[in-house]
Amino acid sequence: MIRKTLPMFFLSLVLFMNGCNAAHPLTSATLPNAPFSTSSSEKIIRSGTGSFKIYLIALEDGGTSGPPVGCGDSLIAVEIPAADRSSALQFLLANRDTYYGQSGLYDALAKSILSISRFEEHETSMTVELTGKLILSGVCDNPRVKEQLLATIRQSAKSDIPVTIRINGILLDDLLSEK
Repeated sequence: MIRKTLPMFFLSLVLFMNGCNAAHPLTSATLPNAPFSTSSSEKIIRSGTGSFKIYLIALEDGGTSGPPVGCGDSLIAVEIPAADRSSALQFLLANRDTYYGQSGLYDALAKSILSISRFEEHETSMTVELTGKLILSGVCDNPRVKEQLLATIRQSAKSDIPVTIRINGILLDDLLSEK
């Protein structure tokens, strides 16, 4: 009798254990060494707990979709999951796609290789220092880059909180006036 029930017991135990795991199938997120193919900007926000915005450009729409910027363009907010303003900015800086997803929105910073070295928020102002290389695709990118950075840092296209942005120690306005 014991010989017949022992195999049944083990079979039941195996089926029970498999049933417990069915609600949690193994995915690349649960496998410790599983490769996954996400863009570097998606990896930045994996631990995000809130909702923040990055700002991108609707080209040549005459300012109809958002605040006017650049050469007849609009500044458009795109919500992303991120932990804070700094994470949202890092997401924007990490994006390498000239056109964001299927939205058709233009990212004037996509060719640049920039990272945050300092991000300070004060009651009445903000200071951001970036390092790396700013690469622009023409004179229309100058105001696009400036407004994308300012709005993403402020989390608003309408805010006028003073923001100081430096790239490799040089003020952004000075860099853009040289290009």
